[in-house]
Amino acid sequence: MLCDQFLYRIIIPMKCPIMILLLLFCFSGVSQKACFSDCSKLFSSPRAAHPDSTLNDLKGCTAPEIRALRIDDFAFDSKDLDGKIVVINFWYAACKPCVAEIPGLNRLAEEFKNQNVVFLAFGRDDPPAILEFLKQRPFLFQHIPKAQPWADKFCVVLGWPTNLIIDQKGRVVFAASGGRTDEKAPDAIYHRMAPVIQRLLK
Repeated sequence: MLCDQFLYRIIIPMKCPIMILLLLFCFSGVSQKACFSDCSKLFSSPRAAHPDSTLNDLKGCTAPEIRALRIDDFAFDSKDLDGKIVVINFWYAACKPCVAEIPGLNRLAEEFKNQNVVFLAFGRDDPPAILEFLKQRPFLFQHIPKAQPWADKFCVVLGWPTNLIIDQKGRVVFAASGGRTDEKAPDAIYHRMAPVIQRLLK
């Protein structure tokens, strides 16, 4: 409301470049409220009852920096991801929709494995549980265990699984939460995410 009044009562009549810059700052402040630094306000709004609308507010936001230890004890951070497309999955072993969509995520990892794409799975379970799961079922992402703090940082509060795609400039371009538990789950997630990755690679 204040920004609207500022626009119509002051900036437009003055046609002043400095005022225009102030306007941009004003509206950028509003947009930042919908980003990762303010998850609580974003998901406590009335729109939180509509996950797709709420997650759309994260699109265009700069993703949080990542400094994590993989399940194989390899340490990496956001510098290792500079200029790359990053596909992120938040999951845990007892989550039925998480497990149901894994074949579709594996299909993505196979299809784009020789391209400029990194696949990260942030698992809520501890390392032994994830390693035991991987013995029974392949999941072709790089795995970060005990990832609840990362889930909090990435605003994963609407449900598991949550999938994100981050572009080469570190901005979120895809966000989806929840999933199916039937045999259509792998195709469903693949067909939602593959076109986004393909578009970014062009």
